[in-house]
Amino acid sequence: MRKDFALRDRAFETPLARRWREEQEAREREEQERLEAEHQAEIEREALKIKAEIAELRYELMWAELCRKYGYNPNQPRVPAGQGIESGRWAAGGLAARDKPRVAQYSIGTLVGQSRIRGGGSICFYKFSFGTIMAPGPTNLGCPSWVTSAGVSHGKLIANDN
Repeated sequence: MRKDFALRDRAFETPLARRWREEQEAREREEQERLEAEHQAEIEREALKIKAEIAELRYELMWAELCRKYGYNPNQPRVPAGQGIESGRWAAGGLAARDKPRVAQYSIGTLVGQSRIRGGGSICFYKFSFGTIMAPGPTNLGCPSWVTSAGVSHGKLIANDN
């Protein structure tokens, strides 16, 4: 019955009442669309947070595997900085400091050279405090002028400066 009454009321409504009703319906539709857009944005933010947490866990797992593989212990005593050639290396232990593997500390490398590869791409050479790294560069772009040590983790150490 309500539906019948609503249809009858619409059939006999004045032009002003019809315009007000249509404006109200348009405002309600806009409000609904705004709420749906906010909800979608919130879902996307939560998805990005989850992806970031997964990436962080993968990084921690990879770091733990590398530490185990190379016997790295960040708590092992080191020679203080500024103490000559041995600074930053392990201070004591069964093996000499030069015999122990070193894990690259977080640092910024500067571009010292690049070479184009036939078929596209390039090879980038970066100078870090621990040595020079050769790493594949982007496909169609030149090498960036600087990069973090994490950015060349897929590269190859070609010169050990220590």
